[in-house]
Amino acid sequence: MAKKTCKGWKVIRRIDRRSCIALVRPNASVTYIKNKATKRRKKHGPLAVFETRKAARKFVFYRHYKKYNWRIVKCIYIRSKSRRLWEWATDFDCIIKGRVPERTDFADSVTCLE
Repeated sequence: MAKKTCKGWKVIRRIDRRSCIALVRPNASVTYIKNKATKRRKKHGPLAVFETRKAARKFVFYRHYKKYNWRIVKCIYIRSKSRRLWEWATDFDCIIKGRVPERTDFADSVTCLE
């Protein structure tokens, strides 16, 4: 049975199309190539995707990430059964406090459409 794809929004760095985890764990980030499925790395948690563009924008501005020149792009993704994000990233304060940004979903595979 094929897994259901969902529509969402991904926050990536404009320069190299890497995920925002690149700020705290450069070796853990993944690169999102347009129209190509990006899968989660082995032994890492699922990929984070926002359900709405508004939630993605709120994350960028709340975290003061605007200065890093982020881009919010449309994507399709395959939802993950895992509901925990980057369990080992001890210096990622969202995780230490047990919180993830509002309207975040988790994915095993993400395809950026832009």
